[in-house]
Amino acid sequence: MPVYKALMTNTAVLFVLASASACAQTNEPTWHMSEHSLHSDASAKHIEIKDLNELQSMLLDQVQRDQELRTLLSKSLSHHKPHGDEETSAPEPGRDLLDALWTVDNESSDLLKAMIAKFGWPSYDMIGKEAADAAWLLAQHTDSQPEFQEQILKLMEPLVEQSQADGMRFAMLTDRVLMNKQEPQIYGTQFMMDDEGVLRPVPVEDFEHIDERRASVGLTPIKEYAAYFASIDGAKTDATPLDAYPAYNFDDSEECESDDFHNHP
Repeated sequence: MPVYKALMTNTAVLFVLASASACAQTNEPTWHMSEHSLHSDASAKHIEIKDLNELQSMLLDQVQRDQELRTLLSKSLSHHKPHGDEETSAPEPGRDLLDALWTVDNESSDLLKAMIAKFGWPSYDMIGKEAADAAWLLAQHTDSQPEFQEQILKLMEPLVEQSQADGMRFAMLTDRVLMNKQEPQIYGTQFMMDDEGVLRPVPVEDFEHIDERRASVGLTPIKEYAAYFASIDGAKTDATPLDAYPAYNFDDSEECESDDFHNHP
């Protein structure tokens, strides 16, 4: 039975096969931060960005592709019942769809790296709120490159303090980075399925005061947040956080074929 790992976007919870996630590990370059830019030890795919107008268009186009694929994946997984009967469960998402999502996420990372190298992390004044929020959403999906994702978080922080980036989105990326490190999240924005197929927040630091922290960045109370996902996806949800991260072995690649995700560009 495949294991599902929950990945949050700003509008929906999407489930990605954890077996695919395990196969998707790559030898990513090490990233260091130097004031307003990042420099890698290995070259990402070279992308030319002429000016800020072109950057706006590129970010918005890439987010459209990202969301189209994730919508398809969400619909596919909503018809698949991982805990259901083999006879009544719909097929798992096709390999082509997972391949396409992996490719788009890599392209998004390449675009963000090119953007940061030339302009730094974009503020609202630089490229407008819509495009800046698009950059954030692409960053939210750089899970295969957790060190890079964490550096983006550091670049966003001063912009949030200057009201040049969204505090709620910064909170979501903060939790995403912590989840990818399997550390307790702060705002309770990241959910996973438990053994009963119920969506619950991954472990949360000081859960007793979570709604105070959520309110400070404009998030609704955790119970309302969980109910919202149930309303849009029809999923079973519970606002009570998991006591610990599931003991999945994401490094176990015995099910990975030789042509699997780790060989993708």
